[in-house]
Amino acid sequence: MPHAFSISPSVLVASEATRTARDVTASLGNLGATVAVCAPEPVSAAYLCRDLTASGVLALPFHSRPGDIEDIARLLVDLATDVGPLDALVDLSPVDAAELAALPTDPDAPWPALPTSLRLTWAVAQSMRATGRPGRIVLLGRPGTSGAARTVRLPAGGRVDLHIVEPADPEDSKGAGDGVDPYPAESIVRLLWPRP
Repeated sequence: MPHAFSISPSVLVASEATRTARDVTASLGNLGATVAVCAPEPVSAAYLCRDLTASGVLALPFHSRPGDIEDIARLLVDLATDVGPLDALVDLSPVDAAELAALPTDPDAPWPALPTSLRLTWAVAQSMRATGRPGRIVLLGRPGTSGAARTVRLPAGGRVDLHIVEPADPEDSKGAGDGVDPYPAESIVRLLWPRP
């Protein structure tokens, strides 16, 4: 398991209330991160945060429909007010290589023009850029996306490292509904803050 944080980073975990979301959020919270959970359904985020808080992990619930431009803009304002600047984003909605290829190389590209699945990612990256602090983003990839991982360097002192996690076994990528978790939480957390 990665080392405990010396400072408390702010992390947004965007996901439905899945086992992976619960495990990632609990791991980050146990390491000392301030964790915000964003789900398409407000009740889903609230229940997940309630369950985590009952187990001793503070997680704050937020709501945003995937790809909804107004919701994402509101979410960023709410996060800035309630959590502060984000240090990391973990988006647990799997993306494929074609979607990742649509990420612009121009850091000033407007995020509403992106595929729905990447609008939140790009909006958070631009928000990180505005703080001038480095940030990290982890996305779940479908099989064949690992070669897409790269560092997105943004002007004005900001730098965002983008990492893609592929399923442990491509056959398991069909979904968590079959009881198999193809995306181990520990792998995701290590990408955010590896052991020194």
